[in-house]
Amino acid sequence: MERATTGRTPDGRLSVDFHARQAVADGRVLQLTYGDCRLLLGLIEQGDEFRGARDIGDRVWNFAAATGHEVGVRLNYLRAKLGRDWVETTVRGHRLGRPPLPGEPAATRS
Repeated sequence: MERATTGRTPDGRLSVDFHARQAVADGRVLQLTYGDCRLLLGLIEQGDEFRGARDIGDRVWNFAAATGHEVGVRLNYLRAKLGRDWVETTVRGHRLGRPPLPGEPAATRS
């Protein structure tokens, strides 16, 4: 399966360049690892859909046996770099979110 090497959220606030191992989140340039890039590109590809840890592991790393803990650790590394609000985790699973813009109430997030 051919994998994307660049990605951008629909609102343009987050973009990823796999070859440069960088992301730009709200104008901040972030250095990423190989695993960070793969995970972030996978989250961008899944859009607003929540996915479970095993599904994310399978889709991102072709590793269906990924545990919730393993994926959770990777997501926490990504949160530390991007900011906590960029990755949402609920009982339904995980997805890429977006923090509210300055002055935007959290309730208006899409």
